Amino acid sequence: MQEPTTPERREAPDNTGQLKRKKKRVRRRYRRARILLTLLMLVAASSVLIYMHDDQAPADFDNAAMKEIGDPDAPVPKIGADGAEVYCTNLEQPVYQKNANKKIDPYSITKILTGYLAVENLDLDKVVTISEHAATPLENGTTIYLQAGEKISVRDLLYGAMLESGNDAATALAEAVSGSEEKFAELMNKQAKEWGCENTHFVNANGWKNDDHYTTAHDMALITARSFENEDLRKITMTEEYVIPPTNMSEARTLVSHTLRGRKVDYMVGGKTGGWTSKDASLAVAFSKNGIDGSAVVLRTKSKNRKKEINKLIGVVQDITPGYMVTEKGGEVCQARVKGGKKFMTTLCADNTITAYPKGYERSGIQVKLKRADLEAPLKAGTEAGTYTVYVDGKKLKSGTLMTTEDIGKGSFLANYFLPDRAARLIGGILLAWLALMIILIIAEVRARKQRI
Repeated sequence: MQEPTTPERREAPDNTGQLKRKKKRVRRRYRRARILLTLLMLVAASSVLIYMHDDQAPADFDNAAMKEIGDPDAPVPKIGADGAEVYCTNLEQPVYQKNANKKIDPYSITKILTGYLAVENLDLDKVVTISEHAATPLENGTTIYLQAGEKISVRDLLYGAMLESGNDAATALAEAVSGSEEKFAELMNKQAKEWGCENTHFVNANGWKNDDHYTTAHDMALITARSFENEDLRKITMTEEYVIPPTNMSEARTLVSHTLRGRKVDYMVGGKTGGWTSKDASLAVAFSKNGIDGSAVVLRTKSKNRKKEINKLIGVVQDITPGYMVTEKGGEVCQARVKGGKKFMTTLCADNTITAYPKGYERSGIQVKLKRADLEAPLKAGTEAGTYTVYVDGKKLKSGTLMTTEDIGKGSFLANYFLPDRAARLIGGILLAWLALMIILIIAEVRARKQRI
């Protein structure tokens, strides 16, 4: 009996190489997915960092936010002067006028220009000899009793002319500058023209009444403003009492200021009274009030009212002068970064109110330069945080201190890089999402590999 034939066994094909290739493809696919996911995570985290660090830079001072102040049409108290003007040198224009171009006798406020030209052209310590003409008294005119042949310094003559309104002292100064009073009057008129005075003519140095000797409130306001830019003249006219030492022909003289005697003029930095009678008097002053510099003039008014009227005008100068409130005490000035805080940015405020009056009323004429301190949490409100300096038309006006406005506590480690806590939360969320997706990818990869084995 023949034994049954055993079927021939076929060997299974060898798929090892194919499986290895499939596993490699799976690994490459998921590796690329992990790399892509990681890159996306880095891009997202970087975007958060860039947006919160760079795009939110601390705000600087905003000129557009400055508050407009002053109204030229604001009401002004009535005054009795025949002519008057308030001139603002910041704006280089009048802010109040009454018959400002009417020709009126200036009287002794003429000596303001006399004093200016003397200070500008003479050595104050120079000794001059008094002429017969200068020593000749004017009838009922004010005098410091100079004598012909007396030797006296220019400085003493200036105090004599500006404090006691000595007509003789003013004439002596004119002769010292130009050789004669007539030549000096020519110099006065030339200077007045250079300053833009179109309705002024002087024939003497002291303001003695003369039909050809006149000015206007506007012209005198210009003369006063320009003359008192001279610091020496300011100092002299703001002196209440001065003693002229003995000379070769006189004992010591004590001078008392006519301008500063009695009622004071508020905010005055220089000035001079004038008058012919008690009902025909004048006053011209330079003043400086809360950032406004200028001059105020009243012509042909009662002598007892002239200071009162000037005070009324200066009293409302802020109401009628257009300008800007650059900073307000406690008001926002800028922002600053805070290192290590729950907030990486804080607002800084001004410690004082500063007003400015740029030429042409242009905002661009105002600049605020900031110097922020390095701030680090924890931080208390009211902490000094730097300085600010206000410039108007290129000139420094005033400086102040920047102050913090809020308490800021310590933040996360990212706050050390000037990032707020919300940045940490966002980046933390991105990391958690990345980690979760990475785990999902790993699980998916393992399953895929098992299914292909």
